[in-house]
Amino acid sequence: MPNLFESLRLARIISKDVFRQASRERLMYGFLILSLLFVLLANVPFFIDDPNLFEGMPAKIASIQIGFMGINVFLMLTSVFIGLNVLQDVFSDHNLSILLSKPIKRWQVLEGVFFGLFKVLFLNWLIMVSSLWMIIYFHTQQFSPDIWLGMGISLILVMIYLSTLIFFYTIIPNAISGILTIFIIIAGFGVSLSREYFLQFPQYFFFLAKLGTEFVPKINLLFGVSMNILGIFDLEINYFPIFLHTILFIVAAHVLSCFKFSRPK
Repeated sequence: MPNLFESLRLARIISKDVFRQASRERLMYGFLILSLLFVLLANVPFFIDDPNLFEGMPAKIASIQIGFMGINVFLMLTSVFIGLNVLQDVFSDHNLSILLSKPIKRWQVLEGVFFGLFKVLFLNWLIMVSSLWMIIYFHTQQFSPDIWLGMGISLILVMIYLSTLIFFYTIIPNAISGILTIFIIIAGFGVSLSREYFLQFPQYFFFLAKLGTEFVPKINLLFGVSMNILGIFDLEINYFPIFLHTILFIVAAHVLSCFKFSRPK
């Protein structure tokens, strides 16, 4: 147990350095400003009295949907691009040699980087969701706690993005890891539709394809859970297997990343 607490302490120290480093990324502030401008569009449904424009949605739901789209898009972009920049800097030959010269294990370095990046993304999430909540409160005078709960799913998605990026970076330490992460994210959006698509192929190919999709994060289903909580849609979704798969995916990505990074070069 003391060793565990010591490992967590070291990871926390590293996460502070990563947080400070990521906070200096100008690109992150660019994404944050753009995301806030997008979130400001959530005011539009309250000023336009045209039920056909938003497919008959109430103004509050249409506003939340606009904020939901903007927040999730920019969290994904920030996770991949800022994460990639920080990883390239932290794991440069100079910085890595300094880190590993200290009594720190490689997996502690990796987890410290993950938590440092997550703290930066959490701060971005907090600012964006607070902005959306204030817009809804200003127009409706309702506290709407469901906004915080529903948008909390976005933090789980951030963990998926960062875990996937770090996993690929331990294998291919360059910009290709970011491209592969985006491919996995795109695959995660269409995984629920893949079964019908693969049915037209031979049975053995369908089996392999179905097996492969089981390893892809269920991003679209997590979006569905978030939309249900926010009241945008009313979808029939079994939450437990989605969250269980997500936890297993994140844990597996971290274990494999630490194993690959800990191996001697």
